Amino acid sequence: MKMLRVAVPLGFAVVSACVTLPRAGAPALPDYNFRMRDFKLPNGLRIIVEEDHGSPLVGIFNVVGVGSTGDPKGKEGLAHLLEHLTFRAKHDGRITVWNRLDLSGAATNNAFTNFDTTVYYEVGPKEMLPNLLALEGARIAMPVPGVDEAVLNVEREVVRNELRQRGEMAVGPEFAWLQSAVFPPEHPYSRPTVGTHESLSAITLQDVKDFTQKHYRPENMTLLIIGDVDLATIDKVLDKALPKTLYTVPEGFKPTFGSRLPKVAAEPPAPPPAQLKTYQAVVPTPELYLAWSLPRSVDGAGVLQQFVTAAAQGALSEAWQGDSDIVSVQVELVDGVEASMLLASIPLHKGDHVEKTKELVLDQLVKLWSGGDLGSGEESDSQVEGAIKRERAFGQLRNQAVMRMTAGAEDIQNRGTERAVATHFTGDPLVYSRMLKSLGGVSIGQVLAFAGQYLTRDRARAIVIEPLKADAKGAANTGLGDPSGEANAVKANYTASAVKDLGRAKMVEGATEATLQNGLHVVVVPRRGGLPVVTLALGMPGGKAGSDPLAAADLAEEVAQPHGHRYGRPSDYGIFLSDVVGDDVHAVTLQGAIGNLPNMLAILSEHVKTQYVEPGAAVIFRRDNLEYLREMEALPDEQADRAGKKALFGAHPYGHVTSTKELDEVSDSEAEGFVKRSLSPKGATLVISGNVEAAQVLPLATQWLEDWSPRGEALKEPARPKPPEKARQVIVVHRPGATQVEVQLACLGPEPTPKQEAAQSILAELVGSTLFIRVREELGATYGLHGSASTLRGGVGLMEWQGSVEKARFTKALGVVKDVLEKTAAADEQAFGKARWQMARQATMRGGTSRSVARTVLRELMLGRNVSSADYAIDTLAEVTRDDLLEAWSACQKSQVFTFVGDQETIEQAVKSVGW
Repeated sequence: MKMLRVAVPLGFAVVSACVTLPRAGAPALPDYNFRMRDFKLPNGLRIIVEEDHGSPLVGIFNVVGVGSTGDPKGKEGLAHLLEHLTFRAKHDGRITVWNRLDLSGAATNNAFTNFDTTVYYEVGPKEMLPNLLALEGARIAMPVPGVDEAVLNVEREVVRNELRQRGEMAVGPEFAWLQSAVFPPEHPYSRPTVGTHESLSAITLQDVKDFTQKHYRPENMTLLIIGDVDLATIDKVLDKALPKTLYTVPEGFKPTFGSRLPKVAAEPPAPPPAQLKTYQAVVPTPELYLAWSLPRSVDGAGVLQQFVTAAAQGALSEAWQGDSDIVSVQVELVDGVEASMLLASIPLHKGDHVEKTKELVLDQLVKLWSGGDLGSGEESDSQVEGAIKRERAFGQLRNQAVMRMTAGAEDIQNRGTERAVATHFTGDPLVYSRMLKSLGGVSIGQVLAFAGQYLTRDRARAIVIEPLKADAKGAANTGLGDPSGEANAVKANYTASAVKDLGRAKMVEGATEATLQNGLHVVVVPRRGGLPVVTLALGMPGGKAGSDPLAAADLAEEVAQPHGHRYGRPSDYGIFLSDVVGDDVHAVTLQGAIGNLPNMLAILSEHVKTQYVEPGAAVIFRRDNLEYLREMEALPDEQADRAGKKALFGAHPYGHVTSTKELDEVSDSEAEGFVKRSLSPKGATLVISGNVEAAQVLPLATQWLEDWSPRGEALKEPARPKPPEKARQVIVVHRPGATQVEVQLACLGPEPTPKQEAAQSILAELVGSTLFIRVREELGATYGLHGSASTLRGGVGLMEWQGSVEKARFTKALGVVKDVLEKTAAADEQAFGKARWQMARQATMRGGTSRSVARTVLRELMLGRNVSSADYAIDTLAEVTRDDLLEAWSACQKSQVFTFVGDQETIEQAVKSVGW
């Protein structure tokens, strides 16, 4: 083993309360060191441990070097199905891995399968590291013990529902259509990752066993541990937690550690002949996709793929200005070992001139890659001026790319996945760090040369997806029987004291509060260690519910803008800014490099002080967007959402969904009035979270925000809504050709004190997890049913459960739903304790990043609570009693609104069969 260390220098600016701001350039990030240890086991397993004390969390990432490319021909989807089956394994003969992960204290756990890898991960409190290591070690040693034909059949149905839920209709998922358009038929990347109904049907239990034996071997895996760990003692933790079988070596086996990649990257394959194919799926309006194959992106060279993704997104984000049929453009990079793929998804209003739209988008990209304006959107008056503008625009793109990767790396779940995969294939644990460093040094010449070779017009491939026709038939249902589920015979420790043990770390320890003369409440929450990223979260009360007319808030959110950019644009510094008007709170969030905190405060100051609605902006908005919004408004899901909110909240503003008719009638002046009243320091709170000191930050906040004055009367505070007149309301919305039924149940709880809010979150988990087990694991009729709880200002506690259920089994599934709801009040202490444990596990993730800390603290303060209450979430969960739960359930039973979207005849028959 050896200690690894790498510096990531990306510039530095001192935070100080002076008038002079850091100048535009590279994001002002100080040097940051990643400290690691590297273990190479004699059986070929590589274990990397990275130390990060930015949050009291630890993550485990297990990369298995096989993905869809390893699927036998005709049995596509096997690698992905096996991923599912490992969670159904029973290493002790009684309890599934899924349930053992629940017991372990993992805050989150999941897995995914792509072209070349299957990745498993768990993240939880640092104290739970031994438990999580033992579980992942058991999966490495024995991936699928206890998996039989019955389990295979159920999980196969779960994957079928995953296909349907992704929009699969008779042919295959949308991503599979893109694969076949970009990669030639003989290339392994052309085959569907999740498989098809036919290929899934062909997979046998013996196939699963053979595939596991061939690919799930220690020498084909890399394990990464990242988070709040002690490098000096981690070897002892590993020795104690991992199965002893992982330290045994087959006779004659000699491990080799190093790169799994060819020294010279293969050129991406030439795409098949261009052919604009049209498919049908459950999409609201036509969608155009453009895609290119690129060189591999899992090694250090992948930095260029990362950059061109950001550049293409910047260049195409305003594509709608050249074609009114374009709604938006989203660009994404799909990583691969043999090749990678860049794709642009383009929702359309009508899709009546797809070829013209395709050519317009390609024109913009060709201009970009040929040395055009690189997204500046400005015409040059001279060659020199044009070069300056290109350099400035390129710098903005580079800044955004650097900060996108840096901010993503702050989240150990994201960084862990990226580093683990890169390490597995390159054999170099530092390649991810070097990519982060080199991203800041990418030049225009490098980008243009790369794009000019690969992102050309002739290599682009396109497909079109149209809304499913009313008479179209969905994929056939298999009609498999229901295998009997096995109970998890275990009495776990879900007591209040066990729950409290999950919350020993204090998120807001050391927080400092101050109130400026204008009433703005400022809270600085320091984070020790972690990446040099800082988040500002500003909340102002009122939101859409305080608007009069209500539609004014929706229009203002679309068209309002600051008067200018005296202190620079966010993109000049790689700062990300979002401005969201919620139902009850108007929130502005900024995230950037710690050295650019003065710039962030200056930009925030200008944003809230000078926001206005330019005359005629509403006219332009209506011209370019209203027709598309009308089409969206007519969609079954939108109709169901509108009807469901109305049924639950009645005439209360929370029950209002702005219509296109209202948007057509609301005026610029009314939108301007909302802006002036909403952007006010009265009752507002600013939370600043990062590796900062209050003594440095508070003078800056005072300098930039203390002269922020109200520009109008305060918005109305929403009152508590009255409960619905009916205890149960059922809303059915027909969707032609549906193979699934979208299910949503919503209800109101009692006024949510912190304790009652915790009770409602436990109740949402209790019902949701019971439905998940009975409808997914026993029936195989859904990809998932989940519950959630939320709190709105005005004393509103909202509980919701939703998911998609296979049409052919909907009647049986609805009977299960009814049975679960009727028996919820009688749930035993074990079920109640498990649900409380689940919510406590999730609460441990709230301090994972500066963004999550800022948002969590802001939410507590906007609900009228204090800063320290953000740290008491787990303690409050531990105090919830069965009586609190019954109080919440009693209120829920008096206000239940069911909305079903799917085949109307099927739904109505099912509803009738359960007596509703």
